[in-house]
Amino acid sequence: MDEKVEGGSSSFSKMSASDSLLRSSSKGLGSSIFFQSISRGLTFVLNQLTIRFTSPQAYAYSSIHFEILRSTILFISRESVRLAMQRMPSQENCLEDTFKAPVPDSKYRSGRLQLVKNASVITVYAGIIVSILVAFFYMYAMPIFPYKTICILLYSFAGFLYLLSEPYYQILHWRRQFSPTASAEGLGIISNTVTSFLISFFSQSENLSVLPFAVGTLMESIVNFITLYSVANEKSLFIIPRRVLHEGKLVYWEDSFLRVISSHMFHLLLKHLMTKGDKIMIAWYATPSVQGPYALASNYGSLIARIVFRPLEEHSRIVFAQLTHSPEKQDRKKATVLLLWILKLYFYLTMFIIFGYNYSNIVLLFGAGKKWASDESASVLSWYAFYIPFMAANGVLEAFFVSTASSLQLLSQGRCFLLSTILYFVSGKVFLDWLSLGARGLVLANISNLLIRILFVIHFVHKNFPSLKFSESLPGLFISLLAGLFSAISRTLLHQFEIHNIRLLLFIASAPTLAIIYAVTILTLDKDISMLIMSRLKKPHKD
Repeated sequence: MDEKVEGGSSSFSKMSASDSLLRSSSKGLGSSIFFQSISRGLTFVLNQLTIRFTSPQAYAYSSIHFEILRSTILFISRESVRLAMQRMPSQENCLEDTFKAPVPDSKYRSGRLQLVKNASVITVYAGIIVSILVAFFYMYAMPIFPYKTICILLYSFAGFLYLLSEPYYQILHWRRQFSPTASAEGLGIISNTVTSFLISFFSQSENLSVLPFAVGTLMESIVNFITLYSVANEKSLFIIPRRVLHEGKLVYWEDSFLRVISSHMFHLLLKHLMTKGDKIMIAWYATPSVQGPYALASNYGSLIARIVFRPLEEHSRIVFAQLTHSPEKQDRKKATVLLLWILKLYFYLTMFIIFGYNYSNIVLLFGAGKKWASDESASVLSWYAFYIPFMAANGVLEAFFVSTASSLQLLSQGRCFLLSTILYFVSGKVFLDWLSLGARGLVLANISNLLIRILFVIHFVHKNFPSLKFSESLPGLFISLLAGLFSAISRTLLHQFEIHNIRLLLFIASAPTLAIIYAVTILTLDKDISMLIMSRLKKPHKD
């Protein structure tokens, strides 16, 4: 690429508000990925131990049915508010703009902080309604299993408690203190997994069904709330908004803020329906024998998504919104360069998956144990691996879109979502039910759905950012061909292992060997990547 994220021109040498944003966000992203790596790594190991004491039906309920319950409560209640708040000026922006304010600096910043609190408390009120409605629906719709009512109540209350911590989450983000929120989430996830594991281990009974996971989820929300509340350093629990003098009027919320929420709501509901559509469809169409392997594949296959992609998407959404709404034209250029860098890294990840998917059976054998290491589960995990790059690219592209699009363009995305949602559930019916492809058919439906959404955003970018060239993020021809060659090698080794011509240790050792050779090749041939890494290693004190 012609331009780097750091260094180069004089416009990048002087510290500006956008540079400060990139720096603070990169620190927050680093902390988020670090804590996600530690927490997800630990939880991944403990989860593998926990499911050894869990029946496939109970694991499917916790990973599919109750994941839908929890995510529905959180997404509907807070997502549109979070997106709208990313366009509000941060504390640092307020410090730069106080010379324009007709009131003293401290009062101006205090008023902005109160508007942040007022905005975030909307999620609390929405959460009360959504939690009750979702809980009643699950009471009626879910089949009977041990501790059903208790589990539904625990999951619903845990979701609401997460929303109760939202004001403190937003206060920290307004201050650009991203690391504490990442720490809170990481500690919560660890407490969830440890609690679930301890209950399952000491009971060593499948009769508890989903109860260990329900108690663990409640513990996660408690730890998250306590951590955010203490770090935000607020003296009281904030649940009642207060009026603020804003532009000569006493208001609870800014009009522009409410307009953004309303414009986001429709397409976010459709996005949630598609994001969790795989779990909705498999819970609707599939039998428990299919639900179990898909839940396990989703747990394994999306591990890197939870560690890297989600925090990267959340932080890039904040950065994109601030840069693209900056009056400085150079800031918009920084946003597009950053997008290309992220996509380039994602393409390289895809190259690793091309030859890495052949090791799925070994991953399941050492992870979940022989009870789960069936040919069906390994096949589903292999297919799911190819879904991950689509999920990653769609996440960052849509983060760029919602941060830059106007209200009218957001409505057009809503129409695209509606169309892709209809096609998604139709294709899911065809693949799952009519063609009897099982969980593999669901993966195909997921890829088809994300491909439509990716093409929509690419069309938007070409139209509104004509200088952005996606071809600059593509890997070179030799690197792509090498990935194909390594895929053939790993496939041959898998076949030789299955017919007992090579030992298990040799087959396992081939995975990191191929990965290291491929990584060295990328660093050797791609000067942009190698120069970025070298600049980071040489100047750690400037971060």
